[in-house]
Amino acid sequence: MPERKFKIYLLIDRDTAKKFSRDIYRIAESAGKAKVDFIQFRFGNTDLTKVLEESLKLKKIIGKFKTTRFIINNRTDIAKAVSADGVHLGNTDLPPETARELLGKNAIIGKTVHSMKEMSNALKESVDYLSFGPVFKTSLKPNLKPWGIGKIKKAVDFFLSSEKGKDMDYFVIGGITLNNIGSILKKGITNIALSTEALRSSRPIKVLEEINKACLSV
Repeated sequence: MPERKFKIYLLIDRDTAKKFSRDIYRIAESAGKAKVDFIQFRFGNTDLTKVLEESLKLKKIIGKFKTTRFIINNRTDIAKAVSADGVHLGNTDLPPETARELLGKNAIIGKTVHSMKEMSNALKESVDYLSFGPVFKTSLKPNLKPWGIGKIKKAVDFFLSSEKGKDMDYFVIGGITLNNIGSILKKGITNIALSTEALRSSRPIKVLEEINKACLSV
C-alpha cells in the first residue's frame, strides 16, 4: 500500500446526523474502521447532560481505534469531563492558552480560521492545528462566503511557510464531497475535513474509504 501522506478529519455534527436519521455511534465506529485521524463531536445548543452522555459513549467507541483522536467542539469543560484528546475552539470560545491550562500540556487544541488575518493571529496562540475555510459553500456555515480553491491554496502555502506552521497540522474544510475533492488534491492539499458528505450517507464507511482512496491516488 502507498505511504499515507494525508490526514482526514470527520466532524460528527449532531444536528446533521439527526436530519438524515443517522446514528452518531455507528458513524464513529465506521470512521474508526476507516482510519480517520480525528473525529470531532459538534452538538450545538443541545442539553449538556445529553451531550455528556453521548460524548462518553463516543469516547468509548473511538478509544478502540488507537490512531484516531477524539475532539470536542467548543466546550473545554465537556472535553475535560470525558477525557477527550482535545478541544476545537472558535473565536468566541475560551482562549487556547486557557483551554490548555485546563486540559493539560498534551491536549490537542484546534481552531478554525475564516480569514488570513485570523490565521496570522491564531499562529501566535497555543494551538496544535488550524482549519481553513469554508472551501465551498456549506450548509453547516451558510452565512460564510466560500474561499474557493485559489484562496485556500494561498492560505495553505502561507501557513506552511510560517515558522510555527512547519510543526502544526492544518485542515481545509467546508462543502468537501467526493465530487469536488479532486480539485483540492490536485493542488497538493491532502489534509481534509468533512462532515455532511459522510453523515448523509447510509454507508459512511464507504464514503470515508473513497476519500482515503482519493487521497492515496495523488
